[in-house]
Amino acid sequence: MEKHSFLKYIGIRLALLALMLFVFNFIYTKFFYENDLKEHSDMGMIQMIRNAEYKSDIIYIGESSDVSYDPSDLYKNYISQFISEHYPELRLATINKKAAHAGIYKVLLEQLPKDDTTNKVVIVTMNMRSFDANWIYAKLETPLQKIVTLLRTPIPLFNRFLLSFKAYDVKTDQEREKQVKKRWRNDQLHFPPPFPDTTVRKWDNAMAKKGIIDDLGNRNQAETELACHYIKAYAFQIDTLTNPRIHDFNEIIDLAEKRGWILVFNLLAENTQRAQQLVGDELVWLMRQNRDLLVDYYTRKGAIVVDNLETVDDMDYIDKDWTSEHYAEKGRIAVAQNVANSLKEIFPGKYVDTHYAFRIESHFSLNCETYGWGQYQTVTTEQAYSGEKSSKTGNGEIYSITFEWNINHIPDSCLNEAHISLRFFTNQLTGKDMALAMQFEGGNIEPSFVAVPISTPSFQPNQWELFEHTFVLPKSIKSAERIKFYVYNSTSNIMYVDDLDVRFE
Repeated sequence: MEKHSFLKYIGIRLALLALMLFVFNFIYTKFFYENDLKEHSDMGMIQMIRNAEYKSDIIYIGESSDVSYDPSDLYKNYISQFISEHYPELRLATINKKAAHAGIYKVLLEQLPKDDTTNKVVIVTMNMRSFDANWIYAKLETPLQKIVTLLRTPIPLFNRFLLSFKAYDVKTDQEREKQVKKRWRNDQLHFPPPFPDTTVRKWDNAMAKKGIIDDLGNRNQAETELACHYIKAYAFQIDTLTNPRIHDFNEIIDLAEKRGWILVFNLLAENTQRAQQLVGDELVWLMRQNRDLLVDYYTRKGAIVVDNLETVDDMDYIDKDWTSEHYAEKGRIAVAQNVANSLKEIFPGKYVDTHYAFRIESHFSLNCETYGWGQYQTVTTEQAYSGEKSSKTGNGEIYSITFEWNINHIPDSCLNEAHISLRFFTNQLTGKDMALAMQFEGGNIEPSFVAVPISTPSFQPNQWELFEHTFVLPKSIKSAERIKFYVYNSTSNIMYVDDLDVRFE
């Protein structure tokens, strides 16, 4: 066969193959792709992408920080919705997926078609913890990668092959745990001398051994475990050459340049106040160092970086017993305000100031049924006075579910006395080792701890009893930031606590 004929022969067959693939892809896209999306992806997420297609002026993409709120919030708006209220004339679309990170955002943003919207702003959540090994190698990574596999390329049939052959990051939970522990063991932390713990593993072990000691000289195991978690969540230093999350955000910048988007990175708030309280200066120093690096690095690359690292007060974090970026209403409003301010020059004359009337309250009730109070890990269904749950203390669990409130959110006229009532259930009372505690801290005041033994005139074992007490508040309390009430039980006897009622007068 002559060379010309051979090339023609090959060319015809390649053309036929390309035509067949085109036809197969068309048939798959037309009749099967949507069903596969429903089965293997997240249709809620995909619907948000499709809704965002229609000439939105602003697109906000994030994870659970956007949609989380405290059940007691008067304003349950998302961060993105609070931003939108500052620009009522503009169209803002939201895309969110819990536990997502920049690698997932990039795939989702690629699904947005090009349009002729001028000054289109894309606001991308930048979660500092997502740069840490604990998130990079998280157990949720495999299902996250799976749900975006059908979106990886513009060719649905090819994406289906990728999914069928598991051509995405598939690892077992044990493999990911080994990756995390290897980083904790090997990655060196560089501090100003003379800090001795140069790896996460060493620091975590030292904290676990030393422990958090309360005002009575007892080891607070729950606080110790939380301190160790803070170390594992925030004790890292970002290397812009090797950190995969840096690579993900860089790809988002490249995509924005191709699409002509104005890119805003919303660097979320982290609880530096709690990190300071639990661990100390060194951990906060690391958090601020990583913040400074991210702000500088991505500002030089042309993105607008909104620094919210220390925007939210400790009181306005929903999760008291874990590290998260879940904020109560004041926290979400503060983050949204900073992002909205960053858009003023992009949309001149479009910004509208907003004001929110927060409740100033003096009467609170905790019945253990609603998540959001401190020490929620003590809640159990073993006993209950009302509802189905109570707080279990004793035998190592020293602190009950805890009322904690910002003193600025209580009327000054009501800061004279605190009337406390609660229900308790136990087999015996042991005096000062089973007590109702009042604690206030922060601000310009030394931390204070006052406890009164729990007792009743005619105690009956293993029955629900009512205990009431009135604390006289010192005049200096207005200089503090926070006040707490909880049951303190350092004995081996189990005590259940329910229906804690706090009334300031």
